[in-house]
Amino acid sequence: MRIAYSKKHINITLYSAIFLALPNIIALMYGEEFSMNIISWCLFSLISFSVYFYQRYFKYVTIENGFINENGPFGKKLALDKIKQIREFAGDYILSTDDKSMTINTQIVAKDSLPLLKNSLQQLNVDWK
Repeated sequence: MRIAYSKKHINITLYSAIFLALPNIIALMYGEEFSMNIISWCLFSLISFSVYFYQRYFKYVTIENGFINENGPFGKKLALDKIKQIREFAGDYILSTDDKSMTINTQIVAKDSLPLLKNSLQQLNVDWK
């Protein structure tokens, strides 16, 4: 099961990437020579567009094969059978094992994926707080 990002979150990522690309476009329109400033803006905009496409292709959370995986470069992976406790704090779900914890931010989860996530978490036989 794949839990998607909300359209609002993905659109904000796209708008920020476009905003970071604007100085490059303006500089090239006025014929400025390449400098470290322009190269750094190019790098930032490429990274932002990469994040946008990554979020469109790979969803926020994946639940399959007995694991819950928070996708991303620094995402966490927990075995579903090792989860001891699930807390709901400020709308977020905090999944805890003996040595790790993972926070799922429900503000950036798509509205239609939120009930799927909640049902999947409720099927686990763990302590809810």
